[in-house]
Formats: sequence, structure tokens, C-alpha cells
Amino acid sequence: FLIIPSLAFPYYLLDIKKHAPSVMWFYRIAAILASVFLVCIPMLGVAQSIVLINTLTVALSITMLAVGIFLSYKNVPLAKIYTLAWFILLLGLAVLSLASLGVIENNLMTRNAGLLGGVIEVVILSLVLSQHISQERNAKLQAVKDAMRNRKLFQELFDQAPVGIVRFDLNGTIVTINPMLTRMLGFNSKEQALAQTNVLKNVITNHKLVRQQLIEHKEVLDKQMELRTANGDRIPCSVSLHFYEELGHQYIEAYVTDISERIDAQNIREYMEQERMTS
Repeated sequence: FLIIPSLAFPYYLLDIKKHAPSVMWFYRIAAILASVFLVCIPMLGVAQSIVLINTLTVALSITMLAVGIFLSYKNVPLAKIYTLAWFILLLGLAVLSLASLGVIENNLMTRNAGLLGGVIEVVILSLVLSQHISQERNAKLQAVKDAMRNRKLFQELFDQAPVGIVRFDLNGTIVTINPMLTRMLGFNSKEQALAQTNVLKNVITNHKLVRQQLIEHKEVLDKQMELRTANGDRIPCSVSLHFYEELGHQYIEAYVTDISERIDAQNIREYMEQERMTS
């Protein structure tokens, strides 16, 4: 119960999975050893369990110190401070062990070296953890601000786009339509356009087929078609359909461009060419 949190703490503090995926093998081995030991406890005697857990603790402690040094060399954020704190703890435990074995003088300081090292480690890591949590909170707040700014910028582009834009969910319900397409189709307001089902029939004639093609192939579908306006007129348009996801929701977005002038110019060129050939 002491080893498992000791392994989990640096995993979270140093963000091992992100900054040092090459060290994940150590955590997998440690998890396997801890699981095997917990399963074997009922089958082992007290003496054997104590020997085994002490051996395991020493091996993992030294390995964690080596991992900390390695991550410090790789310049992983907060790794140097973590390594220093862990080194102080192990140093205190080593002094306590040497005093217990009679290698060094056994006095009040050496007898409490392990406790003193643990207190210093806890103080250092508590300060580092508070800094880490503060950084995470600031990063999340900044991400929210960036998202709001990007959303505002997107909305401005959406409203001021020189092409018509309409967005559907996968059920075919219109989610939003921009001012350009509203004017292009002859509606007085966005709300009036959203209330008209013929907007969907205009842009997507077979929603189920289009949805399946976009989801399966992840490609842009371009087509030329005539759209019917609110008063019944028809205008030639170029339509591009895109599939995308946003905040866990899936949408189909259509970009509509009025190509009436291009069609008129093409008809004039064809008429002039026909006249020239006739002459």
C-alpha cells in the first residue's frame, strides 16, 4: 500500500505517459510484480512476505531513483525536483539502515533519519504538486480562453463569409445557416430560413446517401445544382459537402456558391461561338 502510491505519484506529477513513454515498461513491470505479490500473500508465511516485500521495495526504490535521473537528463518538467526529494528520502532510509546495523553511530539523529528524510520529501513534493496543479488549472483556463476566442473568430468568419454555409446534423436537421445563404435563398431572417424544410431539400437531395458517403470515405463531395429560393426562383450553385466532428458531435456542412454569373458568361461565350460558326 506504500509502494503503489509511490509509483502512481510520479506517474501523475511528471506525466510519464506524455513526456517519457519509453519509461512505461518500468510501470508495467512494477504493476505486474505488485499484483503477483498481493496474490501470493495468502500462500506465503509472514517471514517470507517480509523478506520479499523488503527486497521488492529496495529494488523499486533504486529503480525509481534511476528513472528520476533519466527523466531529469531528458529535461522532463519537475523531474529534477522529484529526483532530489526521492534521493533525500532514500538517503534518510540508508542512514537509518546503517545505524541499525552498527556501521555508523546510533544516535537520535540517525535513528530518525528515515522520518526526517520522509518529512523533507513530503514538503518538497507537496510544493511541487501544488505548482503542478496550478499549472494544469492555468492551462485549462487558457485552453478555454483560446477555444472561446477561436469560436468567436469562427463565428465572425461564418457570418461574414462571401459564400453560403449551412450545417446539418446526421439526422438531417438544420443546425445553422449563415447570412449569405439566407440572402441568397431570399429569406428575410435566419430563423425564417431554419424553419423551411426546403433548404435541406435544396442542398441535399438524398441525405442518407450523402451522409453514408461522407462518413465512410471522409471526402468532400462537390456538385453543381439549382437551388430554389423562397419565392420559387431557381439559381445555379456549386455545392461542396464536408463531414466533420466538433465537441463530440458530428455534422455535415455545405458551402454554397452562386455561379449565375459564370453560367451566364459561359452561355454568352457559347452563343458567340455558335454565331461565329454560323457566319
